Amino acid sequence: MTKKHKFNNMEENIIGGVSPLKARKMARNKSYGKGKRGAGDTRYKRDKWTPPSSGTVTPKKNPAAPNPEKPYTIDDSGKVVMSDPFATKKWTDPTKGETTTEKTLKESKSGQEIGTWDKEAKGRGPKWTEAWDLNLENIKDKYENFDKYVEDQKAIKSGKRKGASKEDIDKSIYETKTVTKEGKPGYWTYYDEDGGEISKDEYSKYKNKQ
Repeated sequence: MTKKHKFNNMEENIIGGVSPLKARKMARNKSYGKGKRGAGDTRYKRDKWTPPSSGTVTPKKNPAAPNPEKPYTIDDSGKVVMSDPFATKKWTDPTKGETTTEKTLKESKSGQEIGTWDKEAKGRGPKWTEAWDLNLENIKDKYENFDKYVEDQKAIKSGKRKGASKEDIDKSIYETKTVTKEGKPGYWTYYDEDGGEISKDEYSKYKNKQ
């Protein structure tokens, strides 16, 4: 067959200006792309993206793991209370020793307790009879009898004699004592599961049960 004859046959086999070989490739590529997104198939459509109302995307945070339970608690007074499933113990802080001065009423030689009078509560001072009956300011140690007391009070009221000062009165009815309080070391108090106080040895038995 001559070259010219072959060329004429090729022209006859070209369909619509496309060679048979190229037409087969185009058909094969078209079948591959069928049903795939982005390959010319319009059956699949993407949903329209809607931004969140706040305009920002906040990633969700994983919840933090719970803190492990502590082997102690703090009571209302701020003390440490050790705890376990069976028994508890509570720590008491040590105290320092201190020296204080206390003022107390003296013991009257008359044998009658020294009385007191609340002027603010009663709204007035005591009458002479009330003062004598209550032994106010320890007057029964100062006067032989009620008449001597009244006589002295009249002299003070008229200005003939100066009455006792508050300092003198306090000395006559109060005595001052110096009290020394020793310090105490800190210590544990042990309790059973019901809150009853137990000894340290009993507490150890509870611990050994664990």
